[in-house]
Amino acid sequence: MQSYFTLGERAIPANKEFDYYMLDSGGYSARVRGIEISVKKYAEFLNKHKIKYAFNLDTASVPETLKNQKYLEDNTETYIIPIYHTSDWLDPQYRDLIEKYTKSYPFIGLGGMAGVGLDRQTHLKFLDYCFSYTKDKVKVHGLGMTSNSLLKRYPFFSVDSTSWQRSARFATSRVYSNDMAKVRARKRHFLENMEEESKYWISIQEEITELWKRRGITWNNVRRENA
Repeated sequence: MQSYFTLGERAIPANKEFDYYMLDSGGYSARVRGIEISVKKYAEFLNKHKIKYAFNLDTASVPETLKNQKYLEDNTETYIIPIYHTSDWLDPQYRDLIEKYTKSYPFIGLGGMAGVGLDRQTHLKFLDYCFSYTKDKVKVHGLGMTSNSLLKRYPFFSVDSTSWQRSARFATSRVYSNDMAKVRARKRHFLENMEEESKYWISIQEEITELWKRRGITWNNVRRENA
């Protein structure tokens, strides 16, 4: 997974190197920096690089977000993944968007949990509500959701976060949480730390996939066509 906002319009995405590749618009990152992303240019980028799966260009306005969803679907061959946000759920006017999405799309995204100042119980109520609709029928991608407790509680199809980069960015580690000196040691190259962090997250993926398999949920590949 990469971010269109972070990549820039002239960059070449890495989609040909991976079996599964998703492009995020980077709309949230752009908003917090006061930068507006052009939905037209985003569509042109998707077409230029033949991106198979990409998230909608979500904005602070739900009507504009829905308009962007339609524009991208009409003007690209990409499967545009709609995103249901915590803010949508909190707003009675837009709470039922999850019902619309789960009736129309086999694959959706859940986001808006980071940086909104809500407590854990509110987050769990949000996710409980969402998964009461998706169940084991609609595939769900969790944006910024790699907490072990969440992965064990909800049957996500896929998730992402930047946690695997923390050893390089913040000198914190899931691998060496009890021996942080190894991460901070100058003699140890940061790429070596990141390689081990990546292996750790792959092992988590395998563990969680097996857990849900035992519980009776095994996800098949994503289908690009709308349900």
